[in-house]
Amino acid sequence: MSRSFTLLTAMMLGLAAPRISEAVYLINSCSPSNATTNTNAKLQNDITCNPANGDLGVTLNSGADLDLNGKTITCLAGQNCSAAITMTSTNSVVSGPGNIAGSFSKIVNCVGKVGSRVTAVHFDGVTDDGLSDCRKVDGNVLIGETGAGRAVTITTSDSVTINDNYIEGPFSYGVLYTNSIAYGLVSHNMFNGPISRPIYVQNWNSATVANNAFMMADTQTNAPIDVGTPVDSYLYSGNICDTNSAGCAACIAAGRCVDVPGVPFSF
Repeated sequence: MSRSFTLLTAMMLGLAAPRISEAVYLINSCSPSNATTNTNAKLQNDITCNPANGDLGVTLNSGADLDLNGKTITCLAGQNCSAAITMTSTNSVVSGPGNIAGSFSKIVNCVGKVGSRVTAVHFDGVTDDGLSDCRKVDGNVLIGETGAGRAVTITTSDSVTINDNYIEGPFSYGVLYTNSIAYGLVSHNMFNGPISRPIYVQNWNSATVANNAFMMADTQTNAPIDVGTPVDSYLYSGNICDTNSAGCAACIAAGRCVDVPGVPFSF
């Protein structure tokens, strides 16, 4: 086989074809003129939002994605900012690595859009609500501060997936569902520290809650998995918690958690 034919074959298979990088929009401030995009974007540098200057955070239109690019979005100290990131259309994705910190009313507001996702982002010092109405939340770290509300809130009526996240209180709720969800999957998450209700479900049509770990204080009295309206189609498997906690004991008694002797739980 000739060398030229070998090269041509490789190129036809895509093995030697050069990759053409897609141009992305660069965000370098919180000003609406710069932080609103209709195309895929990434942070060029750390940005600080100051509502006194009219900053509204980042707005993703037309299904645009945002790569935090290892940078940080911060609400100016002493200020109360609106959402750090808002999605206005379907299929937007916010991805890390990167950090969002400070007093934002919501960290990421997905507005229940189909295909919305937040992945691999570190949220430090959440003071109000964290991730709101996102269809998929995976691989994130959410750290609350005193007075923090809900780490993850779902009010949309469509299917959602919450998996592989680390949520550390204080929070009033870790994962809160407040609507009739078609299907909910909450799996492989770790809940640590003071969270009044780590998983609270008011109404699901169908759900799987599996392989979550709850590092609860001995004084915790609420069960780590609290269901407002139990339904037979709810499936629970492999959720572990500290049996020294009264809340954990209640979860085990309800068949939603399991006792794993010998697993060290510490704070």
